[in-house]
Amino acid sequence: MQEVIHVDHFYRLKNNISSLETKPQLLLILLLTGHTRFSLDGVKFYKQYENYAVIPTISSPINDFVVPIQTLSVSKTLDLLCISYGLDINHRHLVNRLNFKNIAFYSDLLLEFTHYFYMTNKGSHSSAFIFLYRIFERFAYAIPLLYTKLADQYFGTFNDLKNLLTGGADKELTLFKKLITTTNFLEVYTTSTSFGISFANTSKSTKFFKIIEKHCPSNIESKNPIDKTVSFKLEEMPNVLVNIRNRFFHYKFGEGQSNITIKDIANTDDFFKVFNKAICSYLSVITLNICYKDIK
Repeated sequence: MQEVIHVDHFYRLKNNISSLETKPQLLLILLLTGHTRFSLDGVKFYKQYENYAVIPTISSPINDFVVPIQTLSVSKTLDLLCISYGLDINHRHLVNRLNFKNIAFYSDLLLEFTHYFYMTNKGSHSSAFIFLYRIFERFAYAIPLLYTKLADQYFGTFNDLKNLLTGGADKELTLFKKLITTTNFLEVYTTSTSFGISFANTSKSTKFFKIIEKHCPSNIESKNPIDKTVSFKLEEMPNVLVNIRNRFFHYKFGEGQSNITIKDIANTDDFFKVFNKAICSYLSVITLNICYKDIK
């Protein structure tokens, strides 16, 4: 099966860039900002017109976590992103500034996100979550280099990297949080940036709300049991992602951990349909920041 990425209106940029092998960094940016149709077989195409460069909020108790539909042209979107990330260039210069040194990394992320959107389009939201976690794990390649590049203390940075090499997955998560909280990696966002999740319009809203309340208690910024909404600060999202992954997918016994059973969740696809939106939004924010930090 051959993956094909088709980018709507890409011809407007007047650049002969249409394949995965040439500019995966740009295709990834366009995929996450809602300017693509994609296919896994070259025959049936799926739309991805939601703009994940914008962090949505829950505007009222009855609203779901809604990612805005992209309404701007490709060139306007890229121009605005360049301004947001402090790049004194326009979309044409951006295309020329994209480098080729991390093609394998960006190609990998592009295909993982594409498969996530594919499974989402099929309504297989439990399966779609697997690709989100795979994307999160791919960040392990970039985090040490980004942290070294952006940290301002040589001694502390050396110790952090040393701990990463001698530690396990928990050390990767710790370094990831340090990248977010102690460097200017996410300088275009504020410390008060939050991701909201609303289960109000789901089939098992009380069950879903209790799952988050039970398994991510220390990560919750605010919650409303009546409206079935919770919010998390940006820096807590990695822990939320890992907690739900561990409690549902790993499902280990004998460690004294409380897992998410099928009885607890009742309808897995309904739960992950809502949960995935917030996680995908977060991972898209991180991915776009990596893309633009690589350009600077």
